[in-house]
Amino acid sequence: MDTPTLVKAILKDLNCKYEESDDHSDYMFSYQGENFVARAPDKHNPRIRIFDLDWYHCPLSNLEEMSCMQKAINAANTRQMCTAVYYIDNDRKEMSVYSKADFLIWSDMSHPDNYMRMWLGNLFYLKQNVVVDFEKEKQRIDLQ
Repeated sequence: MDTPTLVKAILKDLNCKYEESDDHSDYMFSYQGENFVARAPDKHNPRIRIFDLDWYHCPLSNLEEMSCMQKAINAANTRQMCTAVYYIDNDRKEMSVYSKADFLIWSDMSHPDNYMRMWLGNLFYLKQNVVVDFEKEKQRIDLQ
């Protein structure tokens, strides 16, 4: 089974309805109330990337909060298997955060659906860690 077909089969096994991009490389789905995109661009490459879409926003005018989030992301990224990423959206005048996980998956591996479920769990765990570190940093500088 090629990688995109495997991803679609796993999403079906996880009871996730998905939408497929026009080029058939991205699969947008919800899992436990969170919005994700699974990217499997190459049929013959077992590498996929899962994005946990924008889950934090902060106005660019709030420099203290942005600084706290940057520190929280840096701290959490040193401890986690997944990565949190922030970017500046100048049109919306805000900082946004998403997370991602890159991993290999193939149909002959033992329980690929459980493996993908584990990576989705890692994304939830990363987000929790970022939020905890963010709140600690805000308390440290007495920002509430």
